[in-house]
Amino acid sequence: MKRRVLVLLTAMLAACSAGDGSGPRTDCPQNFVRTEPEPRAGVEAALVVFECDDTSPRAAAIVTYPMGAQGRRTAHTRVVTIHATQQAVDTGTVRLAETRAPRLSFNWTENSELEISYDPAATLVDPLPQTDTYAIRYSPPLAQ
Repeated sequence: MKRRVLVLLTAMLAACSAGDGSGPRTDCPQNFVRTEPEPRAGVEAALVVFECDDTSPRAAAIVTYPMGAQGRRTAHTRVVTIHATQQAVDTGTVRLAETRAPRLSFNWTENSELEISYDPAATLVDPLPQTDTYAIRYSPPLAQ
């Protein structure tokens, strides 16, 4: 199952930092580091790391998709993508996690809220503030 999701999302998600550090790139292998279902909301969340190469910082994303194999093949929601430039890593502004991507993690609360924590020194790309199905909370909170 994870392999199918990986293949489908490869074409749909943008994430790796470009070699010049200018932003997201779409041609990177993806590694599903963690998935967790939220039955009350009817979705699963996944932490995906985009493994562009072994020398530059990697990007990561949290995505959600409807529970069940059918939903995995047809739809997903990119909640947030995070990346950092090599310069930010070299100067110590951004520290990388074991995945070689900036710190990004998630948990479901008992109220079906998706809690996302991240490195505020890294760059968040188009963070989704909320959905119709579940609430999203960022730590630290997003700037308004």
